[in-house]
Amino acid sequence: MEILRQLHAQLLGAYRAQKWEDADTLLGKCRSLDIAALATYYDVFSARIANLRAETPPANWDGAYAMTEK
Repeated sequence: MEILRQLHAQLLGAYRAQKWEDADTLLGKCRSLDIAALATYYDVFSARIANLRAETPPANWDGAYAMTEK
């Protein structure tokens, strides 16, 4: 599915650039494609974005995210 691949690449770009609003918008567009197999994956991204908004990562952030719970 080409549109998903393009949207997901844009989502990752916005996420890594710390453009949280853009990442949220793109996340919504990815979700709107309603691919059940990716629902949990996008739930994880949504939670990460919310956490990173609350606690801005350092200037040298490389996109890595440390999980704090299982």
